[in-house]
Amino acid sequence: MCAVWCPFFCTRNRIETPPSRLYADRDFSSPETNTMADIFASGGCLCGAVTFTVAAPPTVMSQCCCTDCQHISGAGHLSIARFKRGDLEVSGQPKTHSMKADSGNAMTRYFCPDCGSRLFSETTGRPGIIGIVAGAFDDNSWFKPDMVIFKSSQPVWDITSCDVPGYETMPPPT
Repeated sequence: MCAVWCPFFCTRNRIETPPSRLYADRDFSSPETNTMADIFASGGCLCGAVTFTVAAPPTVMSQCCCTDCQHISGAGHLSIARFKRGDLEVSGQPKTHSMKADSGNAMTRYFCPDCGSRLFSETTGRPGIIGIVAGAFDDNSWFKPDMVIFKSSQPVWDITSCDVPGYETMPPPT
């Protein structure tokens, strides 16, 4: 259902054999195209086994209240910044978990194999875009959500800003 903005779809169906474009076996220690001459931000997992840098600001930032994001975060929403995949450089080898979204798209989430920290996500519905959880950045003071999505699933105790546009489900693509 979160096929457009939320990289953590409302899902329950595990993908037995993920499609090759999910990058489940990608070697993250080799950057694809970016020389990383300029770094916008950096971060990593709790234990430091997986670190990353991004070269440019995010394309969109959101807070997702779908039930999957609630389960993943252990909170009422997950704050996510999406970047062009080529702007990300990763050191270390994250582990993956793949699922099928309600939309039928496949979602792969990346996390540290040692400490379990949630880091990235990619979906076949948004090729070339990678979501990074805002809490994984060393300094995330630049994060300002453009929208709150799946407000229909938002717990009453989870308060988000009324100044940020909210959508009951997924907004249409722009």
